[in-house]
Amino acid sequence: MPTADSSRNRASSLRVLHVVDSLALGGAQSVLATLAGELQRRGIDNRVVALHGPGAALDRFHARGVSVEWLAASKKDPRIPLRLLRTIWRMRPDIIHTQLVVSSLLVELLGGLLPRGTRIIAHLQSQYRPEHRPDKYQNILERFAYRRVDRIVTCGPSVARGLARQRPRSTRAPIVVIPNSVDDAELQGRRWEDRRRLRAEFGITDSVPVFLSASRLVALKNLDYALRVFAGVRRRVPRAVYLVAGTGPEEKRLHALAAELGLGDSVRFLGFRNDVGALLSAADFCLLPSQYEGLSLFLAEALGKQAIGVVTPFEGHEALVRHGRTGLVIPFDDHREAARILIAVLEDARARRLLAARGAAHARRHFAASHMGERTEALYRQLLAGSRR
Repeated sequence: MPTADSSRNRASSLRVLHVVDSLALGGAQSVLATLAGELQRRGIDNRVVALHGPGAALDRFHARGVSVEWLAASKKDPRIPLRLLRTIWRMRPDIIHTQLVVSSLLVELLGGLLPRGTRIIAHLQSQYRPEHRPDKYQNILERFAYRRVDRIVTCGPSVARGLARQRPRSTRAPIVVIPNSVDDAELQGRRWEDRRRLRAEFGITDSVPVFLSASRLVALKNLDYALRVFAGVRRRVPRAVYLVAGTGPEEKRLHALAAELGLGDSVRFLGFRNDVGALLSAADFCLLPSQYEGLSLFLAEALGKQAIGVVTPFEGHEALVRHGRTGLVIPFDDHREAARILIAVLEDARARRLLAARGAAHARRHFAASHMGERTEALYRQLLAGSRR
């Protein structure tokens, strides 16, 4: 009969090299830090190499005891391919697990030079929708990035469907869905100490309803629409506050729109924050009005912190939020109706408690890191047991 020790010994014989474009603090890096930490906890020898660094995500890996190295200080360093190849031969991993398109393409180009029998997995975090991407070069790169891979992992069913519809004919690897996940400890409900501390910092009492968005301030996040929705809410609930964490090219325009709508200091633009988890404990509602998403870690953690998730009906939203049960779904293009939906819940204390409790239970059931680690390890072992190469 297998024992815990024998399972751990079997896990420790598995060597995995994760390759990521950079150590900038983005969704892919956050997912990777959580995954690598969970795999390490399960006894798997997994290491992370970034094509260039360092970056703000480094602390997230170190906090989980994960070994990280980077190959250059600049993404333009021509020595990166050779250094990556040397790293691969030094480690001789059983599996190379890539994150983001440049890493995937580079491993693709090195394919014929890799140690014999190395399996390759590419991990996709966003919708495969070239028409929505502002960077035409990324669209071109993705046409060639996944030809040699053994499996493509997507973060949610909607991403898998989008890839299946639009991927190049040269990419025939099976698609596996493994939802993005959050450290189990971050899904155990609101941290009241964080809530009291941050509300005191912002001069907000506990009875004030607080909305929060945290993302890059880019057009796809649709935060101009969120401001119009919030303006409608505030006409009925004038004490409400909207916190917006993040920076990006839309920042100046969003500031101007908030002023035009007369929102004053009810909207607080917080800039870059590295304490989004704590901010979620201070919030009552998490606003994610995106045009599309893969599977939002921000929203998954928000639900786990008992903030009510509010989303637009982008493809795949139902994996996170079911209207009236685990959160709220507002229309894409009717800010008055969206405000009405939010006001109705703000005026019903029982509905708020039920949505918060059901959302938290849903997050713990589906988005805990332990689930992601278990599914990923199972995929690794399936590949090594003789799946197609």
